[in-house]
Amino acid sequence: MTTTVPGSVSRDERQQAGRTLSNRLTTIFVVALLFRLLIVVYVAKYSDALDRLHSFNEAVGIARALATQHAFATPFHDASGPTAWIAPVYPMLLAGIFTILGVETKASLVTAAALNSLFAALTAVVIHKIGSRQFGERIGAIAAWVWAVCPYLMLLVFLMWEAALSALLLSCAIYLTLRAELSSRKRDWIVCGLFWGLQALTSPAVLSVLPFWLLYLWGRTRRLLPSATIALTMIFVISPWCIRNQIELHDGLILRSNGWAEVYFANISNDSHPTKPTSEYQALGEMGFSRLMRQRVLNYITHNPSKFAADSARHFARFWIVPVKYWPYTTFLALGTLVGVLIAIGKYGARAVPLLGVLLLCPAIYYFCFTFARYRHPVEPTMFLFTALAVNETWTRLKRRELEPVGTERLVKDS
Repeated sequence: MTTTVPGSVSRDERQQAGRTLSNRLTTIFVVALLFRLLIVVYVAKYSDALDRLHSFNEAVGIARALATQHAFATPFHDASGPTAWIAPVYPMLLAGIFTILGVETKASLVTAAALNSLFAALTAVVIHKIGSRQFGERIGAIAAWVWAVCPYLMLLVFLMWEAALSALLLSCAIYLTLRAELSSRKRDWIVCGLFWGLQALTSPAVLSVLPFWLLYLWGRTRRLLPSATIALTMIFVISPWCIRNQIELHDGLILRSNGWAEVYFANISNDSHPTKPTSEYQALGEMGFSRLMRQRVLNYITHNPSKFAADSARHFARFWIVPVKYWPYTTFLALGTLVGVLIAIGKYGARAVPLLGVLLLCPAIYYFCFTFARYRHPVEPTMFLFTALAVNETWTRLKRRELEPVGTERLVKDS
C-alpha cells in the first residue's frame, strides 16, 4: 500500500505525467515530420522545384568539392584551394549525402530536404521544452504545435543551407544552458558546450549571443565553473577548424572568411562577388579578397557614415519581415514577438531575459548585410515562443472580459 503526504505527488502520478508528456512530444514530432515529408514527396513527384535546387550556392558547391575532390575547397569558378567561406558542418553533411546518392542528383536533394525536415521536427520538441521551462507548458505546447504545422516553415526545408540545422542546434544549446542553471554535474556543462561548439561550426554569426548567456548563467548560479566549462568545451570543439584555417589560409584563427565581403556586397556593390565576371576573388585568393573587401568597407563607412547608418536601419526593418511576399505571416510574427516580449518582461521578469538576449544579439550582424529569411530562421523558435505567449495572454484577457458581465448580472440577480 502506497501512502502519500497530502499535497504531494505520488511516484505513480509522476510516472503518469512523464508518460503523458512523452506521448505529447512524440505526437508533435511525428506530425511536424510527416507534414514536411509529405510536401517533400509531393514536390519531388509533381513539381520541378527540386530541379532549381541545383542552382549555385556556396554550401552545395563546397559539398561538391568534398565529394569529388575530397577537399574543403572553394566553390567559385576559375578558383582553387582551401576555403573558409562557409562554416564546415552543413557542407560536410551534404557531402556525405552526395557521396552516397550522387552529386546533386534528385535522390540526394530529396534526402537533404528530408534531413532538413527531421531537424525542423526535432526543433518543435525543443521549443516545447524551452517554453514549458520558462513560461509554462501551455505556452510551450502552443509554440511547438504552430511550428509543427506552419505552412511557411515547411517551404524552408527545401533550402540547401544550414538554416534548419542551425535553428535546432541553437534551440538545443539554449535549453541545455537553461538546464545548467540547476545542474551541478560537469557532464551537463560539457554537453552544453558541445552544442554551442557545433552551432559555431554551423552558423558562427549566431555565436554572438554566447557571451551574454555565459554571463547570465554566471549571475544565476553565482559560480564561474559552469560558464567556464561551457566556454572551454566550445573552444575545444572549434579549435581543429580554426587551426586548419590558420595553416591553410594563413590569416588568423577564423571561423568564416566572408564577413567583410558580405557587408560590401549589401551596401556598396554586388559586382565583385566571386560568382561575377570581375574575378577579383580568383586573382587575389580568398584571404586577399577578404582583406580588400575590409579595406573598401571601412573606407566607405568613413566617407559615407550617414548613408551606411540609413542602409543598416533599412536592413534592420527588412530583417524582421522577409520574405516580403509572405508579409502577413512575417508581420504577425514580428508584432507577436514584440508584444510577447513586453508581456514576458512584466509577467516573468528574469525568466524572459535570456530569450530576449537571443533576439537582440543573434541577428545584429545581419543588419549590416543582406537580409534573407534563412538568416532569421535560427531565432524564429524564440519568436514563436514570445508570439505564443502574446496570443495566449490576449486570448485569456478577452475570455476574462467576456465572463465578467455574466458574473455581475448573476450577482445582481442572486441579491
